[in-house]
Amino acid sequence: RLLTVTGVQTCALPICLATGLRDRVDGPVVGITGSVGKTSTKDLTRAAAGAGRRVWANEKSFNNEQGLPTTVVNAPADTEVLILEMGMRGHGEITALCDIARPTIGVVTRVAEAHSDRVGGIDGVARAKAELVQALPAEGVAILNADDVRDRKSTRLNSSHSQQSRMPS
Repeated sequence: RLLTVTGVQTCALPICLATGLRDRVDGPVVGITGSVGKTSTKDLTRAAAGAGRRVWANEKSFNNEQGLPTTVVNAPADTEVLILEMGMRGHGEITALCDIARPTIGVVTRVAEAHSDRVGGIDGVARAKAELVQALPAEGVAILNADDVRDRKSTRLNSSHSQQSRMPS
């Protein structure tokens, strides 16, 4: 099989390769972000999805512009579900990771003070985390923390993901 990569002059090779190789995964691509709980959520999602499908996910907390492309490049050709933890230190970083991963499902665990000094406060963190929801396709699914008011606001940033449901108490 031939993989043609365009734009090599404008991006780092692992990012270019990952962007091209992402197309090997026909099934769901789950992006997971949040101020806390990303790695645990990724690991639990991997375990649940792995009960019946071939799953690939980031090792440890390899969730940045180096770790995420490496995860995609190393995914076996028979991967059915790709689960990608996405970290951020500033605005635009989750968007850049989504450009590579093109998630079909987005999970935001919780918006908290982590990295708030780099994005102008906690509302900036919420905007940065909402980049995942904004990157989802129209038919994508956003899974948000209904108990987190800042997380719920991110649904308003992408009106194509307006259906809400609550877990029973």
